[in-house]
Amino acid sequence: MAKKSESSNLPIACNLSSQDLARRQQVIRALFQKTLERRESEDGFDFTFPGGDVIVAELLDFIRFERKCCQFLSFELAFEPAEGPIHLRLLGCKDAKEAVRQIFA
Repeated sequence: MAKKSESSNLPIACNLSSQDLARRQQVIRALFQKTLERRESEDGFDFTFPGGDVIVAELLDFIRFERKCCQFLSFELAFEPAEGPIHLRLLGCKDAKEAVRQIFA
């Protein structure tokens, strides 16, 4: 049973079929293997990726897809100067954070 997000009242659930989820997890695994650092914060996780146009495109595609699939999450991207590292923050309530830990971290 899906839990409700405290902040937005959205269910903490993925809306993909099990077959689509299995395919999506391969994409997620490939992207998140590129992380340079992973840090946990009070309301989510911060993933640091190398800078560069390819990673930017991959992260934007990831966010575009996940916003439809995992609507309970908030996403933030921060870019360091001179094409330095890129920070992806995945944020949400306590239950959302646990979902991120299981899927992405």
